[in-house]
Amino acid sequence: MKSVLSLFGMLTMASVGAAEVAPAANLSESTSSRLKLTFTPAVPVEKPAVDPSPAVLLPKFEVRDSQVKLSPRDVQTGAALLAEAKARYLNPVYQKTGGQLMAVVELIANPLGGWHPNAATAMTFYAQDERMRRIKESNELIEVHQGDPAKYRELKELLFDTYQHGPDRRPGVLQRR
Repeated sequence: MKSVLSLFGMLTMASVGAAEVAPAANLSESTSSRLKLTFTPAVPVEKPAVDPSPAVLLPKFEVRDSQVKLSPRDVQTGAALLAEAKARYLNPVYQKTGGQLMAVVELIANPLGGWHPNAATAMTFYAQDERMRRIKESNELIEVHQGDPAKYRELKELLFDTYQHGPDRRPGVLQRR
């Protein structure tokens, strides 16, 4: 048992350091020479000097591209988008009556959802408006391919598949062409 403890002490001394383990392990010179274990203390690595200035110098470069035009819709927060949707799609009478009733129904259906009158209705109308806007923009881009009937038809089908409301189209199911 004593030899197992001394072996454990030697292995610990080799991995941690002789100065930290030697007093606790109480090992003799003969044990280390008999096991033929050598120990090299770790040399502390010097840290590189850190430049105190926070500036980073980049190489000079020239930008030859135009800036990206962002619409207000691209940079609006969720709260601002909701406020705009309520103002655009819901009249004040609906907001005071129908919206409150819909909020009660939503609260009964999902009690942990919280009280958000008019939010779901306004965002539904907003989502439909965005869908129609994207379809219109895509149609304008597809019109470029009218000279190639196969490519034009393929792109029209992809557009229909992308923005349809129903279930996924499957082979064998009646499809609109």
